[in-house]
Amino acid sequence: TMASLIYYQQVNKLDATSYPPGCENDAGTCQYCYGLLFECCVANHVQGWPKFLMRQVQLSSEGSLAITQYFNSESDRAIHLLAGTTTIGSLIIETEYPFSEIVTVKLDGVSTPFQLEMRIPGWCKGAQIHVDGEILNDDITPGTMHSIQIGSGSTTLGLVLPMEIRIERRPPYYPSVGVEVDTNSANIFRGPILYALSRDYMQDQGKIFDQVVANNYLLGTGNWQYGLIIDDDTNPSTNMRYQKRNGGRPLPNGQGPFATALVPDQIIAEAILLNDDEWDVKRSGRGSIRECNEGSTSIPKYNSSWAGMLPRSPIPCAERVSVSIELVAYGATDVRIAEFATTLCDQSLIK
Repeated sequence: TMASLIYYQQVNKLDATSYPPGCENDAGTCQYCYGLLFECCVANHVQGWPKFLMRQVQLSSEGSLAITQYFNSESDRAIHLLAGTTTIGSLIIETEYPFSEIVTVKLDGVSTPFQLEMRIPGWCKGAQIHVDGEILNDDITPGTMHSIQIGSGSTTLGLVLPMEIRIERRPPYYPSVGVEVDTNSANIFRGPILYALSRDYMQDQGKIFDQVVANNYLLGTGNWQYGLIIDDDTNPSTNMRYQKRNGGRPLPNGQGPFATALVPDQIIAEAILLNDDEWDVKRSGRGSIRECNEGSTSIPKYNSSWAGMLPRSPIPCAERVSVSIELVAYGATDVRIAEFATTLCDQSLIK
């Protein structure tokens, strides 16, 4: 997450500790906990937000205006285009993207007509553009910059980017030279967002540095070995459904929407619980399971580990009870499972 202070993340992360057995060693390396291993990360990692802001509105290759990122912003300073003598008095962008499909652009004080380009994401099918309430009958191609004629004066433009749940299968792993492991595991997306199972954890805090910050160690608790029931990759709605959270309240500013308690939506997926023979923790090499030093963690005899290699999907369903699990935006998780084994289940066997 933006607040993690670290760059490296695992798509399947079971806990956040230092290297075991010194799982909460403040004097040692904290590469996998949430802390201050390298102070530069405190400044660098959060630069995502200002970098997005700086590049939201740009000049196109033809010298006209291009909107490349979608979030709330407002400019009441005159914008002068290189192509011709066009001046734009003010520009307002209103949206709850990436959690909303609708982007509204308001332009005022436009001196002369010009071409506005808007980014159409590659995943988006059936995008629509409304200009002052009228739908444009344009052929809008995913993965392109789409040009729209803007007249002089004031214009309100609406961009609709339909978002559907989609399944993307992971390409093969190459753990060593000449070795290919094809797990056929699945990632779950809606629009631009990767969704993940947020794992429960117990949080331990280390010593405070410079009277400001402390290392935080997350000890994973609860189940994580889930196999998603996916009957048809092209029709995820058979086994999953999209759902709003938090009563549809307006999103907070900044990175607030990516706080676990504030994230505004989720995907409810059907799954079965796998056993250790099917999907285990790592048992050898880097990240292999080890018990933390006695008395060093709030959970006695805590075992820290990485998730092992996923089994090849689809895995047998057998006569197992299905459960519903909640998937939220990856950026709203601290420890998580975001790459899943999948199974094809005969629904008559699901009790």
